[in-house]
Amino acid sequence: MSFNKAKSLKTASKYVQQGKYQSAIEEYRQIAQADPADVTTLNTLGDLYVKVGQTSEAIASFLHIAEHYRVSGFYLKAIAMLKKVSKLDPGNIDVSLKLAALYAQQKLIVDARHQYLSVAEYYLREGQTPQALEIYQKIADLDPENTAVQLKLAEAYLREDQVEKAYDTFMVTANEMRRQNKDIEALQIYVRAIKANPKSPAALAAAVNLY
Repeated sequence: MSFNKAKSLKTASKYVQQGKYQSAIEEYRQIAQADPADVTTLNTLGDLYVKVGQTSEAIASFLHIAEHYRVSGFYLKAIAMLKKVSKLDPGNIDVSLKLAALYAQQKLIVDARHQYLSVAEYYLREGQTPQALEIYQKIADLDPENTAVQLKLAEAYLREDQVEKAYDTFMVTANEMRRQNKDIEALQIYVRAIKANPKSPAALAAAVNLY
C-alpha cells in the first residue's frame, strides 16, 4: 500500500491542534522519510521537537534544512534556519562560522563581524590562539576600514611572536588611519611598526613624512 502523504499531513495537523505533539511528531517523521525534500514538513517537525524538549532532534532538522537551502542558493533562508539553531545552542561554534560565512557572502558585514568575533573570543578563552588569529584575520579582511580590529590583530600577532605578520598588519592599520585623515593615530602605529621591525624603511619613511 502506497504512502498517502495528504492523509498523513491531515492527521498530523489534527494531532497538533489537539496538543498531542508526540503523535504529531510520529506522523511528520513518516512524511519526512517518504519525502526528504519537503523542508516545510521538516521545519514543522523541528518546531515540534522544540515544543517537547527534544532539542538535539530539532537542531538536526534545522541544520538539514539550512544545508538544503544553502546548496540550493537560498542563502537568506539558510541564515534563518541557522539562527534558529543558534538560539537553541548559542555556543555552537560551527553554526556561528556557517552564519558568519553566509553573512559575509550576502555583504551583511556587521552581522558577519559579530559572529566571527564571538568565535574568536571563544578560541581565546579556550587558549586556541592560532585559531583566534585566523578568525581575526577574516574579520580584518572583511572590514579593512575597521582599524580597531586591524590593531587588535597586530597586537595578537606580536604576542605570539609572529613579528612579520604583526609588522604588516601595523602598516595596513596605519595606512588606513592615514587615509581616514587620522594622522596622529597613524603616526603612533607607524612607530609601533618600527619597533616590530626596526630595519623597515617603509615604516620609517612614513613616520618621518608625518612628522
